[in-house]
Order: sequence, then C-alpha cells, then structure tokens
Amino acid sequence: MFLQISYFSFATILSFWNIHLTMSGTYDIPFVPSSDERLRKMIEMARAGPGMKTADVGSGDGKVVIALAKEGAEAHGYEIKVEKVN
Repeated sequence: MFLQISYFSFATILSFWNIHLTMSGTYDIPFVPSSDERLRKMIEMARAGPGMKTADVGSGDGKVVIALAKEGAEAHGYEIKVEKVN
C-alpha cells in the first residue's frame, strides 16, 4: 500500500512540476499516450474499483480517466492544454 501511495504521490509531484514549467513557458514535456498493456497494468496495480476516488493530473486524451471510470472508480482528469482533450 505504501509503495502504491508513494508512486502516485511521485507522479502527482511530477505532474504539478510539469504544469509549473509549462505555464512559465520554459519547458514542455511531450504527450506520449499510454499503451493498452501499460494502461491495463496501471489499473491493475491501482486496484481501481467502486468507491475509489482518482485524479489524473495532465490527463491528455483522457484514456486513463476513462479506463478508471469503466472500473467503477470516481475518476477526474485535469489537463492544461485544451487541444489534448477529446
């Protein structure tokens, strides 16, 4: 459980750092969509399901958010670049 929380906390910190750098205009990380296999593994590792609240910061095309919602989790996606959102 600790490893799971640590991983998602680390990912959140990186996402907020990306937002800070993007808004300052000094740095941009390219969008790389998750493969279906990697997405399946993320959902499995997160043990996503009903009653779980999730947030995907820098959600891009929303693929992760949609997959989490299909598993029954309350899923929210946040993306600063409007052109990424479908």
